Amino acid sequence: CVATVPALCVYDMPLDAQGERVWSDKYGFRPLLFVPMISEGSLYGSLGFYGKVNEEREWPEDFVLLLKFVADIFVNALERKWAEEELQKYSERLQEMVEERTIDLQREIVERKQLEEQLAAIYHLGQELTLLHDEASIVQRVSETAITLLQFETVVCGLVDEATNELHYSYGIPEPTGPSFSLADEMRGITVAVVHS
Repeated sequence: CVATVPALCVYDMPLDAQGERVWSDKYGFRPLLFVPMISEGSLYGSLGFYGKVNEEREWPEDFVLLLKFVADIFVNALERKWAEEELQKYSERLQEMVEERTIDLQREIVERKQLEEQLAAIYHLGQELTLLHDEASIVQRVSETAITLLQFETVVCGLVDEATNELHYSYGIPEPTGPSFSLADEMRGITVAVVHS
């Protein structure tokens, strides 16, 4: 049970208020009044009021009601402060989330733009390749595009020699100096190797 606790003299203190009794014995009794701070059935604390040492004091009912009103105002002010602090926390977290999402969207926009540029370059390469007829020009143009778009350091193209069944790297940027490799029948055709730097 939560109630206002008045103590007009040392004998009015509750039996379980041992700490207060020891303090009174050491420093002298002071008349006191504790008013609970309650909101929505929850106890937040209490306001304590003390009179002069070793002086008995009456706490008039109107005075007690006034102090209860003060306690209610105090609780309301605390709750408003706590609500504002919570609102500030939520506002800051929301701001962080907006900033994080903005950074993600900006990165996605840059990546999408790069992809669109790469797709446009590949489309143009495809159109250009239809106009080229010799093997060296085709491989050279594909290699240049791969280096530009994919930001590779080296691009080489190996073609299978039908007579020897070997893969020869004869095209590339920079000019290839690699070995030849024998291939199985299922690997015949044009093979392009792209090496990232």
